[in-house]
Amino acid sequence: MTSYVHPSTKAKIDNLLKLPTHGYIFSGPQYMFKDETALSVAHQLTGGEHIFETPNIILIEPEENKSIKIGAVKKAREGLSLTAYDVSHPRVIIIRKADKLTTEAANALLKTLEEPHDNVIFILTTDRLSLLPATVRSRLQTIGFVRPNAEQLRDFFSAQDGVDSGSIERVVEQSNHLPRLAALLLQGAGNEQKIDPNDVERFFSGNLIERFVLVQKISKQSLHIAFLSALERTLSSHMTQSSNAFIAQRVIQARRYIDANISPRLVLEHICLELEL
Repeated sequence: MTSYVHPSTKAKIDNLLKLPTHGYIFSGPQYMFKDETALSVAHQLTGGEHIFETPNIILIEPEENKSIKIGAVKKAREGLSLTAYDVSHPRVIIIRKADKLTTEAANALLKTLEEPHDNVIFILTTDRLSLLPATVRSRLQTIGFVRPNAEQLRDFFSAQDGVDSGSIERVVEQSNHLPRLAALLLQGAGNEQKIDPNDVERFFSGNLIERFVLVQKISKQSLHIAFLSALERTLSSHMTQSSNAFIAQRVIQARRYIDANISPRLVLEHICLELEL
């Protein structure tokens, strides 16, 4: 599925591609396709199709979703001098979740920004711009990713191939107009027919062992998102019950964990354990 980018943000991205400067921060709420757009921009700037096909793109991201340590920044900086690359295109360093930089790593990055290499472009992505040091922010151009309104998001998904049109209205509202979350919800909605309704019922009524067996089944079928969508649909008519509200909160949190590349099976097993409390 194509990544959604708000028209005002897209205009700034188009200007970036026409006349790039030495560095950018892609900032905005979670689930706004910032990382995907950063990769797309890097591919267009370097002439590559995939990140692993070109040494012109260097990716830095948190270790196990925790922090970005100084070693990662130093390694990238050393790579600028040591690694062979296509000199006809710029080199792009992408730092995902840049707010996870440790103080030491941020200082190392700042030093690199203060002594820029020729033909090198930095793209930092973050959900929490205020956590980036002001000294780093001041040396980069910030491009804000604007949240669409309901109509814009409906029109976007309606124009996509293979989208369950009957689910668009529901997921637009459930996602709070966050496009990547809406895309994940639509992915789940498209696969919901593969979920056995009895499995959803067993998840609520079964004991811990039965739930773990069910999670193993869902994992083998790679239907984690669809199963979460089925849980949400079942809960939607019972939100006045405090226990169901508790589960609904855990389901929303589970999506965030999965989006952060935490094992979907571990996320579902965590919900199983919380239901026992």
